[in-house]
Amino acid sequence: MRELFGKLEGIYQKVLEGGSLLGILLKTYKEQNNPIIVKMRDDNGDYNRNYRASDVLSKGYFFSLIHKKLEGHNVAYISDNHIDIMGVDMGCWMNKKYTTGFYKNDSIEHISFKIIDSNVDILILNQEGLKKASTLTSDIKKSFKRVFLIEGTEVKGDHGFSSVEPLDLPMDESVIPNIPIPDIEKEQNDVFKVVYTSGSTGTPKGVPITNKNSIYSGYGFLKNMFGGVTERQICPFFLPNAHIFQTSIFALSYMGLFQGYITTKDTFLEDLPKIQPTYMFGVPLLFQTLAHGVEEKLTKMLGGFFKEKDLTSPTWKNKLFIKPILSKAIKKKLGFSRLKNILSGGAALNGKTYDIFLHTFGIKIVEAYGMSETTCTLTFDRVGKRGSCGKKAACNEIEIRKSDENGIGDIWVKGNNVFDGYLNFGKQDNFDEKGWFKTGDRGVFDEDGYLFLKGRSKNFLKAADGRFYNIESIAETILDKSNHIQQVVVHILNSPIPIGIITLGEESQDYQEHVENPSYLINLYKECAFIIKELESEKFFPIPKKFLFVPPFTEESGFLTPTKKTKPLTVITQYEALLNELQNEKDSILYFIDKEKKLNRFSP
Repeated sequence: MRELFGKLEGIYQKVLEGGSLLGILLKTYKEQNNPIIVKMRDDNGDYNRNYRASDVLSKGYFFSLIHKKLEGHNVAYISDNHIDIMGVDMGCWMNKKYTTGFYKNDSIEHISFKIIDSNVDILILNQEGLKKASTLTSDIKKSFKRVFLIEGTEVKGDHGFSSVEPLDLPMDESVIPNIPIPDIEKEQNDVFKVVYTSGSTGTPKGVPITNKNSIYSGYGFLKNMFGGVTERQICPFFLPNAHIFQTSIFALSYMGLFQGYITTKDTFLEDLPKIQPTYMFGVPLLFQTLAHGVEEKLTKMLGGFFKEKDLTSPTWKNKLFIKPILSKAIKKKLGFSRLKNILSGGAALNGKTYDIFLHTFGIKIVEAYGMSETTCTLTFDRVGKRGSCGKKAACNEIEIRKSDENGIGDIWVKGNNVFDGYLNFGKQDNFDEKGWFKTGDRGVFDEDGYLFLKGRSKNFLKAADGRFYNIESIAETILDKSNHIQQVVVHILNSPIPIGIITLGEESQDYQEHVENPSYLINLYKECAFIIKELESEKFFPIPKKFLFVPPFTEESGFLTPTKKTKPLTVITQYEALLNELQNEKDSILYFIDKEKKLNRFSP
């Protein structure tokens, strides 16, 4: 890593010389005057709990003592973000072990596999984590040396563990001189975290992330997104720390670049006006939900005076009323008044959401591309381009192989941010002989060096005409033309007639009320008819000619990953019988499921 250190400049890059996240935080503590790293809500929901670099370090030190006394190995947690989770991370790293996180919506089978696969023997839980862990088998429960509970977690009923105890990690700046300084050369290849893939197409795989991976990833992010920045950014933290995206964002707070505000999916909208972020990251579904809510309210104002195009393009109504007047009020209510940058990652952002943020909020969303296997880093760009996920990061190389006539091909990557093989699985057939990693994604570069993703290879399916099409791309095109529809999966494989499986989005939980409301179904029918007409006028192919209206895709149903990416093949498998039945229906373009889970058609 020494060759990298010569390239570092500015206070936020220089701390990367710490060589690991522990070393980085020690440098930030010493060289940036012990800044506030993270804030948490108090009992009233206000952000009055401030934690400095010294607090994270000292909590880590005290957990390292607990860890040593227990002769513990690796540590896992099922919990929302919390200052003590950060302390657990630091303490485990001080003892040269790694941490790993499990999602509360993981199946118990996947959690059991991960526990054995990652060789963890200490477990940290919050309330929902305790509820999930209580369903583990007795032999798995007996494998833990200790189970600790995050503050606020109450023991209710029989959990099945031999004992659980509160996690109490003091804050005492005086212990920091006792923390060993990491040896950069000896520890650069040490694994500090294992992040698991979603397991949407089989057994999850553990991705070991090393100190070197993290340092180069941090450099790539800083260089592409925050080169020359001298002011600390205010950023909400809401993804679980089990996810590589949030892990990387936490790393930026350890560098002093971010002052993080810990929030959750449940309190996110309530917290944003209190946080007043200057920088925000998230997944497309989050921004899509926000844009849809604003669109519905504005288009209903003044008897429908504003139309969709007024929110997505610079019409005269947009220039006279929305941008100069309404935009300011909307941003204030959402907590966006100070927001300068939004980064979207994890899946493609549909164009309509991009346009609403740009023309209604006056904020450009830039997209990024990364994976757990690449430590969340591959492409970034501070300026951005609509539909693109940015330019190659400063820490890695990207090649497009086996390109078609349009230049679209398989994406291969190489760099010090790229992992070296799956935990207990090795490199398998994911690497070539020169160390390049096949991502499983397809894409194309434009003449300016911007990468445009064209979907996962596994989601290119054969349609009735014998050609392969990207069902993710078809879904994005439909969403661009939708108002009510918020989630789409397109069925084309072995399907004479393409069918769109549609929902109103994760936040819409009153499905039964909607299917029993003729006026609502009429609006949805009209929207489906409009989509078909628009796609036909554009000579788009393949076009769904029937739509199946179903309950929203959620993590709980297994249709969304923890980062809100839809699992299209899982959805198609779930509704396979109804999709087959739908092929023989000819009387309508809109169908729905009744209380008995049977297929019903709707015609206005």
